[in-house]
Amino acid sequence: MAADAFYKKNYLQGLDGVRALAALFVVVGHCLEIVPRCIFGVDVFFVLSGFLITRLLLQEHAETGQISLKYFYIRRAFRILPPVLILLLLDGLLRPFYAVPPNFN
Repeated sequence: MAADAFYKKNYLQGLDGVRALAALFVVVGHCLEIVPRCIFGVDVFFVLSGFLITRLLLQEHAETGQISLKYFYIRRAFRILPPVLILLLLDGLLRPFYAVPPNFN
């Protein structure tokens, strides 16, 4: 099955609102420095991640009769590493323009 068809088949549109609320809690919590709101948003992200990962693994087991953790982690790496590498590259390039020098007084 092609990756695009796999994600369309497994996409749960109803979770978009939950993701948006979790992100809003985290951003508002950081902006207002209210720790409990940040923690709630992070908790929601962890619960969603656990649910989605479990769902993918159960589906793989139902389709193939086994779960390959090797390929699971390879798929996660291909999904997570490109944006992380872009973030690190941009941070390295832009840091001189926004970083505050340390004060050693």
